[in-house]
Amino acid sequence: TEIKQLFDRLLVAGEGRTDKISGYSDGLRLWKQLFESGPGGVIRGDIGFSPYSVSTPDEVTRSVGINSLAAYANLSWTSGLELARHSVPDVLQRRENETLSSWRDRLSYEFRCPVFWAGLNEIKASYVEIMNPFLTRRFVESTCRLPDHLRDNKVLFKKIVKSLSPDIPFADRSATANKTNILQAPQVVEVLLTELDQPRARGLLSDELIQFLIQNVKIASPAVTMRRKRVPPFLKELVPHRVRKRVVKPNGKLSLDVNLLAFRAYIICRMQKVLSEDASAIETEHLRLTG
Repeated sequence: TEIKQLFDRLLVAGEGRTDKISGYSDGLRLWKQLFESGPGGVIRGDIGFSPYSVSTPDEVTRSVGINSLAAYANLSWTSGLELARHSVPDVLQRRENETLSSWRDRLSYEFRCPVFWAGLNEIKASYVEIMNPFLTRRFVESTCRLPDHLRDNKVLFKKIVKSLSPDIPFADRSATANKTNILQAPQVVEVLLTELDQPRARGLLSDELIQFLIQNVKIASPAVTMRRKRVPPFLKELVPHRVRKRVVKPNGKLSLDVNLLAFRAYIICRMQKVLSEDASAIETEHLRLTG
């Protein structure tokens, strides 16, 4: 199907390193067009310092995407699966006398950049060269010397951009499709569940996990998948980010989208098949050459 081809193209280009489907729901057509039209590379604006201020250790780890299973209210059932202890490695723990903001930004450079951003750029690198001027050593060293109040909320960065750019307001929402809407679309759910019901999936994943996913994935109507749930821009300006987070999650717990978990399981299953086929092809070619 078209959805399966989209997923396979994403996994082959990115080697299954990311589940961020939103920016690639066009089947990587944008990057294909860039490759065919001639530009040899793309200058990106990835940064290593967070756009948000933080006030607790949990906010720090969540801001860079380091969340343990215990952080999710709807994953309590995993306690019976005898999984390995899930914790932040010692090298990423907060250091003595390290402020929350400095810890957050160090995690951005030591974890988020080589894991999150690298996974996304791996996809693009299949089509174009990627340049990230804000991640060069000189820029990173300069920003790390700044005091917290100039890094938090990109205060100094925004001042510099405003002084150099035309009077154009900063974007207040994502330009890509809503990931939840994509993964709850009926045709997408059908592809996910079909893959998870294969013998290969049941050989890789536990029966408990597959059963949980099959029973709890959500299917949205076409009308709902076209809508996007956004906080009105004027509320974002009036209410600080840390307050909005506590209003949305008053108990401090997160809730993992089960459809996203199903997509991650799909990635595991499909990538295992792709890598197995690659290994088999290499072995066959080796035997042919060594005859």
